[in-house]
Amino acid sequence: MKVKALELSSYAGLTIATFELLFTFRTEYQYIWSNEQGSLFIKIMYLLSRYLALAVHITNAVLVSLVHEYAIIPTHLCRIAVIYQASVLFVMFGILDIILMLRVYALYNRSTYLAVIFLCLLICRFFLPSIISYKGMPTQRFGPSCLVKSAGAHSSVYYFAGGEVLVQFLIVVLTLGRHIIATRDGWGSPLFSLLSRDGAMVFLGITVGMAAVVAVSLDPVDFSHLVFPGLVIIMSSAGCRLIINMQKLGSATPDADPTFTTVQSEIWAVENRTRAQTPAACIL
Repeated sequence: MKVKALELSSYAGLTIATFELLFTFRTEYQYIWSNEQGSLFIKIMYLLSRYLALAVHITNAVLVSLVHEYAIIPTHLCRIAVIYQASVLFVMFGILDIILMLRVYALYNRSTYLAVIFLCLLICRFFLPSIISYKGMPTQRFGPSCLVKSAGAHSSVYYFAGGEVLVQFLIVVLTLGRHIIATRDGWGSPLFSLLSRDGAMVFLGITVGMAAVVAVSLDPVDFSHLVFPGLVIIMSSAGCRLIINMQKLGSATPDADPTFTTVQSEIWAVENRTRAQTPAACIL
C-alpha cells in the first residue's frame, strides 16, 4: 500500500501538470511563443518553468513504475531518490526566485545593493541546506516507500523551508513598500498592483508548501508523497503566470513593448513622476 501511494502521487502530479498545460496552451502561445517582440530570456524562463517541470513529472512517473515491484524499496535507491528530488526543488525554486527578484530589482531601478542582497540570499539558500543534507545523508533512515523517517532537530528541511519563506517574504515586503509609496504620492500604476498581487499569491502558495514539507518531515504518512509533485506544480504554475501576466499588461499598454520591458518603462515613468512611457533596456 505504501509503494502504491508513491505511484498514485506521481501519476496524479503528471495528470494535473498535463491538464494545466492543455488548459493554458492557447494563452501561452499568444503571449510567449507568437510574440516576436518578446525577449529570448523570457522564453527561456518560461520554457524552464513549464516544460522542465513537465519533464520532472514524466521522469518521476517512469522511475516510480520501475520500482513498483519492490515491497520495500532498497535504501540505496531511496538515497538516490532524495538527492534527485532535492536537486529538482532547488532548481525549480531557483527559477521562480530569479523571476521574482528581477521584477523587484527593476522596480528599484536596478539597485546594485539589492542585487548583491538577492545574490547572497540565493547562494546561502542553496549551499547551507546542501551542506547539511550531505552531512546528514548517511544517518537517514527510510520507510518501505522511501519516506524519510521523522527528520531530526537539525534537518536540512528546516533550513530549506525557512530560507525560501524568508526570501519570499523579503520580496513581498519590498514590492508592497514600493506600491504603498507610489500610491501615497499619487504616482501609482497598474504595474504596482499586478506585482503586489502576484507576489502575495506566490508568497502564500510557497508558505503553505513549505509548511507541508515541514509537517511531513516531522510525521511522514502515505500522502506525504504528494508534497514533491505538489511543490513542482506550484512553482511551475507560479512562474508561468508571473510571466504571462506581465506580458498581458504589456500588450494592453499602448505603444509599449509587451515584454518585461514594461517594468523598466514604468520605473522610468515613476522616477520622473510622469505617465509617459520611456523606452528602456530589457530587464527580463
